[in-house]
Amino acid sequence: MRALIFLLVLGFVSVGLASAQTVNLFSIFEQTPVKDRLSWLESKPLNKLPDDFLYQALLLTDAANIELGSDDDVHAKTETALWLCQQLGSRHYVAAIPLLRRLPTEYHNTNLKSAVWAALAADQATAAIPDMILELKALNAGFTPNAAGEAEAYTLLQALTTLKAKAAFPDFVRATSAWYSPGSQVRALALKSLPLLVPDYSQALLSVIRTDTYPGTRLTALELAQKSTDVQFRDTAAAVALKASLDLQTNDDRQQDIVTRLRKAALTALAVAASVPAEALPSLKNVLMSWIDPQADFDDLGNAAFAMAKISAPDSVKALAQVLSQLNSRQKVGANTSAQVGFARVLIAALGVSASPLAAPALSDVEYSSYTPAIRREARSALKRIPQS
Repeated sequence: MRALIFLLVLGFVSVGLASAQTVNLFSIFEQTPVKDRLSWLESKPLNKLPDDFLYQALLLTDAANIELGSDDDVHAKTETALWLCQQLGSRHYVAAIPLLRRLPTEYHNTNLKSAVWAALAADQATAAIPDMILELKALNAGFTPNAAGEAEAYTLLQALTTLKAKAAFPDFVRATSAWYSPGSQVRALALKSLPLLVPDYSQALLSVIRTDTYPGTRLTALELAQKSTDVQFRDTAAAVALKASLDLQTNDDRQQDIVTRLRKAALTALAVAASVPAEALPSLKNVLMSWIDPQADFDDLGNAAFAMAKISAPDSVKALAQVLSQLNSRQKVGANTSAQVGFARVLIAALGVSASPLAAPALSDVEYSSYTPAIRREARSALKRIPQS
């Protein structure tokens, strides 16, 4: 392929499609030793180096395989290619876009890749957005800190922001919590750039929470949403995240741990929410009904109960009261574990918060269900919060 490109370059020059100036410059560049080409280029006034010459020079440099040869040759070719990419980008020479897009697939040098991404962004090469996103995904997934990868990621974030690449939004979210060191400023730039990529930042975060492939990205999106000053949006994001955490299924232990963290974060947010969205009720009931499971997480159950107490829908109070009634029945025959007794106390408090007449029967039954005097007093206090008809 590179040999063919080289022949095309020679043909382009020889058949007279280039200016006499370009032909002359290319001939000199070709005959100049590899290690001296960059200094030769830098010695020329930029206005004396035509765009098509720079393009042909980059083609020739690539045709020689930039990463093949002695260390000195590779270094010289890489530095020359870097300079040429920067010049072509600054001149917005769109004819070079196909070549620029190919270079990152051929070579591993991150400095060269960064120069290419910057040039493509300067050329407004939107067709290269998928290439950039794939590269950013790969960098985000890395686990070994390295300055070269951080520098390339930083350039990619800048390039994708310049191109207003909406499709990169989930990968920017991922970058805000990826392995990058604080000193690299990659995470800070990703966070700062998020609102610049999309017309509606809040809706974009909700979309990530609902649909992203990676549970970790959903968790990061929820954490970002919880920093919003829009209370209603924070509560909606928590409701969406809870549903997502219950729908997600994975056999990977590490991913399952992240799903668990997503569920816990959503429940914690809903438990302290000023107003819990009605859309959260099915998911909260799903959590509540797991109380009978020997492996039930009673912290989650408690948060679900307090969140449900703040939903005015009768179904919410009925579900809480039903579970308390079941626990009352078990308590009468000594079947409750200590954790279940503790959960009964949480339900009593939650039903008191609801202040709903629908809670009265279950709360009244606590008095006759063999609980301790302290728990019975809590039930009486909860009953007093219910308006008398």
